[in-house]
Amino acid sequence: MRRLFVPLALLGLLLLPSVPQASCVLSDITGMVAQLPQAERMPAILESLARCGAIPETDVVRFQRIFSQCPIADEVLLRAVRQGEEVGRIASALSKGETYVVGKSIVLNARIVDRYAGIAVRHVDLLPTLEKITAGDLPAHSNQGWKIFANLGTPLPARPRNYYREYRHPTEGISGAGPQRIVTGKNGEIYYTPDHYTSFHLIERGADLP
Repeated sequence: MRRLFVPLALLGLLLLPSVPQASCVLSDITGMVAQLPQAERMPAILESLARCGAIPETDVVRFQRIFSQCPIADEVLLRAVRQGEEVGRIASALSKGETYVVGKSIVLNARIVDRYAGIAVRHVDLLPTLEKITAGDLPAHSNQGWKIFANLGTPLPARPRNYYREYRHPTEGISGAGPQRIVTGKNGEIYYTPDHYTSFHLIERGADLP
């Protein structure tokens, strides 16, 4: 049987009696993991989730193998924990190469299509751009700023004129605007398109979305 590595920094946590998942995950895991070297974070998070009862202990080794193929696995897991998302579903999407939104900010296996650079499948972290949008740091019509999104011929819900705004999200290896956009609606909805409006992924539901 393969022995699981448990970092010393987490021994105290793992020896604690079982506590409710939200308390254990949010107050203990995030703080503990921040003190660990990068290479130890992903295994530590999974071990801690198993101890909290968030994932079956029998799945820890399998999940470690799957998440080891993701270079931002620790951040993916931490954001999933904060949003109360199922780690098993994320692991399944990674293993199958499916596009999946984690923590309302990371898009796994995004299929980025640029007419000049071609097609690339990447894990995309939207958080830097989302934080700038929230802070109002992207003024209208600037290089990375916003403009009105007309929503002509796209799969997004039909809305009145000036309802949607679009923002550029930088694409690695492309100096220009690139194909990635974040589209926001006045009711709080947020969409991401990796292929210049051909397809959209829902990041945040608006107030009137089911």
